[in-house]
Amino acid sequence: MKNSNNISKQWRRETEQRRNVCLGLINAGQYEDFYLENTANCFTKCSESRNESCDLENLQRYWLKFEYHLLESPTSIVNMSFLKAAVQNISTHISEDLFFSLTPSQVPGLVTEDEHEHPDRVRLPRSLFESLQENRSEVLLAITILDVGPGNLFKGPQLSLEGGSRVLNNRLVGLSLGSIPVRRLAEPLEITFSHQHLPTNMALSCVFWDETKGDWSSMGCSTELRAKRTICRCDHLTFFALLLKPILDQATVQSLVRISQAGCGASMIFLAFTIVLYAALRCYWQRFKSEDAPKIHVALSLSLFLLNLTFFFNMGHSPQPSGATCQARAAVFHYFLLCTFTWMGLE
Repeated sequence: MKNSNNISKQWRRETEQRRNVCLGLINAGQYEDFYLENTANCFTKCSESRNESCDLENLQRYWLKFEYHLLESPTSIVNMSFLKAAVQNISTHISEDLFFSLTPSQVPGLVTEDEHEHPDRVRLPRSLFESLQENRSEVLLAITILDVGPGNLFKGPQLSLEGGSRVLNNRLVGLSLGSIPVRRLAEPLEITFSHQHLPTNMALSCVFWDETKGDWSSMGCSTELRAKRTICRCDHLTFFALLLKPILDQATVQSLVRISQAGCGASMIFLAFTIVLYAALRCYWQRFKSEDAPKIHVALSLSLFLLNLTFFFNMGHSPQPSGATCQARAAVFHYFLLCTFTWMGLE
């Protein structure tokens, strides 16, 4: 009986410990292999949409601070199944751009410029290090490849709102110079992600993790799509990823446009009938001439008619008009929308 109680207490203690790990209550600031493995177990555990035993913000903060720890520790290489990382001592007086491999199965390291030999790689421009020459002759660069799994970690509100969106291969690439801020580079760095041919209804987008928002952002990054690889160009250092987003094919877009136009057309027909009916009743009934309510109804119907008419014609035009044309359409649409709400409020 005593042994049974001890086993039960030990099981509860281990369960509570695992729960505290995924809540970020323990292991914070500890990055030895044991703690990394322990925390990485949360990748799978936090795959449910609402898991009370997971605190995604604490877990994300734990991994974001890993590079700072790596730059301060004597360990220059981390080689684990879910994490590959390396620290490089780089002179700020280099004479050419630097290339590092980002192969998921290997620790990042210096490589040649040959893109066929190293399809996954990052190019750091020489100008990045030249801009630091005034303050230091050498810098420590941390490069991290993190596989966060299919769970909710590093997915952010953006992916939650866009159904079907995901981080390509669940892989994050981190670049850091520690406490040295690197923003608004004159010459952007380049990260190349290799991949297979994508379905026609999917699109790729280069993004970085915005710590202030706790979400992915594409600000300062551009995307160049190629047959079997995508090149991301960004003007700062942080955690990067490639987002895979579903898009509508042209046939589906045209079908939706036709359905919307049909709905607008039907609405305009019945609104026109309502306006004509009120006009006819005004001619025959004295009540419709003296009361304000019928006039408000006519004004509301006319506003709705013109609003639908504007929307109808805006859908039928090119999706990329000039700036002036776009502003004019938006102003007209906004005006009739305000008219509709005004008359609706008066009614």
